[in-house]
Amino acid sequence: MRRRKGDKQKQNQDQNQNIEPYEPDYSANVDAYQQRPAPPPRPGQNMWGCIQNTIAIAVMMAAIAAIFIALVWFLVLQETTDTAENIVQSIFGTGDQITEVEVRQIILAVRQEAWLETVRETQALDLQASNDMPGIIPGRRSLRYQAFVTVTAGVDLEQVTDDDIIADGDTVTITLPHAQLKDCILDVESSRYYDSSCTVIGCGGLESVLRNMAMETAATQERERLLDEAWNNAAEEMQNIAQSFGIGEVAIEQSTDFLGGVAEGGTCYNPPPTPLVTPTPSS
Repeated sequence: MRRRKGDKQKQNQDQNQNIEPYEPDYSANVDAYQQRPAPPPRPGQNMWGCIQNTIAIAVMMAAIAAIFIALVWFLVLQETTDTAENIVQSIFGTGDQITEVEVRQIILAVRQEAWLETVRETQALDLQASNDMPGIIPGRRSLRYQAFVTVTAGVDLEQVTDDDIIADGDTVTITLPHAQLKDCILDVESSRYYDSSCTVIGCGGLESVLRNMAMETAATQERERLLDEAWNNAAEEMQNIAQSFGIGEVAIEQSTDFLGGVAEGGTCYNPPPTPLVTPTPSS
């Protein structure tokens, strides 16, 4: 079929026209779109939601239970601690007072010291002795002696009894026995005899006399000073022992019981006690 020339020209003119795109109007369908029925759930979707809800509830319940258990445990622990403290205080006393246990520990610590040596002093002595020489030609012999004697003194802690350590409130009172001399040691190598006027037959035993004089002099001439110093040092040592247990107030007293000037088993010279003078009854 042959087209006419006029038709072809008209067709070309239509192709050159501006054609605007078509914009459909959806506003009319918005309400209908929002009111459309929900799509049916996928298989398993409802089950997973239930599981999630169950897990959330379980976690929340576990958290509440943990908080409750922690609170109960705290209250029980607090009550137990208070009870334990009450038991300890009922047995041993409060922290503001010296306990019986501490007193026993002090007694044991004191007794472990046994003999507590608190003074060791070396005395230098210069002594002279002489005697008459009998015989056909009478005469007199003399000899001098420079002696070094070490004297020890202290306190016999085995004399301390349970009644000698008493706790009164925050103060511990310790009663110590009197100090005593213990050993007197002659340094034979350092000591020497000199200024001799002895004869060829010797000094007639003056050496032995001078050695005995040295031991007696060392044990007697400074006795009071040595005993006072020994007791004061022992009192200070006892304070240190008591304070090592955390006791701040320590009172040291001296016993009124009599003790000899030399401890039992000591080697110092012990002069005999002064005899008591019995008054003569009046006529």
